[in-house]
Amino acid sequence: MRLILHNILKILILTVLILCSYSYIESHGLVQHLQKWVEDTATEYLTPEDQKNKTGSLEALVRALESRSPGVLRVQAAETDPVAAEGTTQAASLQNTAQAAVQVSTEASNQDSQAVTEAAATSGQDSQTATETPATSSQDSQAVTEAPAASGPAESRKEANDSAARLGYRAVWLSYIEFMEYLESVEENTEENFRAFYNRVADKALEAGMTTIIVQVRPFGDALYPSKYFPWASCISGRQGRDPGYDPLKIMVEISHKKGLAIEAWINPYRILSTTDTSILSWKNLALGWMKSKDKKIRDRVLTYDGAFYYNPAKPIVRKLIVLGICEIINNYQVDGIHMDDYFYPDFDPETVTKTFDYKDYKTYCRYASAPYRIYPSGMDSIFEWRRNNVSKLVSDIYKAVKATNPNLSFGVSPSGNLEDLRSNYQYYVDIDHWVTEPGYVDYLMPQLYWSYFDPYAPYKDLLNQWVSLMKDSQVKLYIGLPLYRMASTDIPGLEGFEFQQAVLMKYMFDDIRKNETVKGIALFSYEYLDMDSRWYDFESTGYTEEQKKILREVFQIIKNMDWNAG
Repeated sequence: MRLILHNILKILILTVLILCSYSYIESHGLVQHLQKWVEDTATEYLTPEDQKNKTGSLEALVRALESRSPGVLRVQAAETDPVAAEGTTQAASLQNTAQAAVQVSTEASNQDSQAVTEAAATSGQDSQTATETPATSSQDSQAVTEAPAASGPAESRKEANDSAARLGYRAVWLSYIEFMEYLESVEENTEENFRAFYNRVADKALEAGMTTIIVQVRPFGDALYPSKYFPWASCISGRQGRDPGYDPLKIMVEISHKKGLAIEAWINPYRILSTTDTSILSWKNLALGWMKSKDKKIRDRVLTYDGAFYYNPAKPIVRKLIVLGICEIINNYQVDGIHMDDYFYPDFDPETVTKTFDYKDYKTYCRYASAPYRIYPSGMDSIFEWRRNNVSKLVSDIYKAVKATNPNLSFGVSPSGNLEDLRSNYQYYVDIDHWVTEPGYVDYLMPQLYWSYFDPYAPYKDLLNQWVSLMKDSQVKLYIGLPLYRMASTDIPGLEGFEFQQAVLMKYMFDDIRKNETVKGIALFSYEYLDMDSRWYDFESTGYTEEQKKILREVFQIIKNMDWNAG
């Protein structure tokens, strides 16, 4: 009897200890931390097939681990970011970033749409679970994943152009500035008026011999199309969040393809505001909801620097938002590619480079990067390398999502044209050398060579030769961005200003490009300088003097009459 009582007492004591231990673990959030680690590790681990069959289950994660080498856990765990994993919903965190993005479709659940809307509308409320980037339902996800990749009619046109001319890719940028000028030029912003505007854009581009229009559809964390994630752009409706009453991107895709032009959707990934006046943001803007949150970790998803606001490049939740927005475009519109400009990190100086912006996130990274808690990959020994890695993660995630949705679509980036600036520790943080040599980042690079031959800081021909040398043996295509907007400008001093007053400068630039077989195309910034004689739209070029317009007309004829087959 005594032995029985003794065993019963031991069981009771053990039970109390277990309950106390569990209470301690639960009160300190250790269970949640463990669950979060499993979820985020699954995000990095699961293959698309795992996602499809098990929708991110723990069973699929275990199966994936068992099928790989024992050392993979340490390596893959290094990719998990504890700084930005906070607050991520279970559904979103269990899905691979690119695969989750691919699964966004027009048939996404009403619950997801409501979650995003509520997130933007919180404006400081604490129900932040709803503010996270939503995931589509399993049924919708499977439907999108299994749907065949649809190559738009422009794919055949682009291939034909590439075979017909060595410089088969010839593009013109159409920026948010031109949309603002359109708005200011019309009495009513109607679908009919917008169609007339873009028909003229397409016709003028064709007359100049262009094959592609690169249209800025996400300039400031807003959109020129109805979006689940971003409010309507002010440049198309006059006020952020206001519906213009028509779908500009749908119209532009329709007209472009009808006229035989390819169209690429151009986004600015991180920029939210170029001013500190947050009153101009829509109440539906997710960034505004994050800014006003009572939770500091959530507020840190948006950063301010030098009078501007940016999404925080260090946060995985930000990367997921950007990728989901891109896949919303390519699932709903037959665009021929996704294009990003050079606005990544802002420019720092020696005083601010290691003391501001996302430096607190880097400090957290350093704590987790030190032994025995090393969960990050080695090689990022400075804040500069860490920032480059943040940008590369986003670019890689976008590339994967685009190719998983439609392998025929192109994804390219137009960085600064000065390689010295790109390799600097004070700006951009574009790991250009890595993107050129390693697959899985971009299909093309389009450096902006916006300087003249006699520029003392960055001579055009020197920069062109540097890019040709860098990408000579790369699988990434090289296109060159050219400064149409600087031609005939009167505010450039010295010898460089004299060069831009000569229309023949554009011919010299073309000629040097055609001598280099590494270069596969060109792009002109921007459209309004092709349309200097417009009687309907108040572009900057239409306000030029007659002497300036004469220079632009000569430039237009040079572009129009260029033999793109010659080399």
